[in-house]
Amino acid sequence: MPGYEMSLILRAMEKPQLVGAVKRALTFVIENGGIVRKLESMGEKNLPYRMRAHQENFTKGHYFVVDFEAAPSLLGLLGNFQHRDIDVIKQGVKRREDPPAPPCPGPYSDLYTGASKVNKTMLRPKKKKGAVKWPNVDKMD
Repeated sequence: MPGYEMSLILRAMEKPQLVGAVKRALTFVIENGGIVRKLESMGEKNLPYRMRAHQENFTKGHYFVVDFEAAPSLLGLLGNFQHRDIDVIKQGVKRREDPPAPPCPGPYSDLYTGASKVNKTMLRPKKKKGAVKWPNVDKMD
């Protein structure tokens, strides 16, 4: 299952109602075969601009980031479910980027890991009086 990152902005509420809203969002993912890896609360903040959701205007909200894995078919259902939830001001889901794979071992692998630094002067052309001469370049006839 691919990994996803969901950002949620929930309306400013008391803690018991906030816990209930977060549980609703996470329970939907779990009940539909997803795995929640991490939940991170970013706290209550002023919104960058006035947002309108469910016929109300909002200027403050609780920010959450949820790391989860799920089937791609779940994303449409999740978006629809979050859109209908009256406590959610805004939500977004994006695919989590996996870290790049390490390079294959070989004679030049130290160049990619940064173990040894390449001398930058080796890559520059040799300068002689007046003209620039590139190394290992023959004259073309």
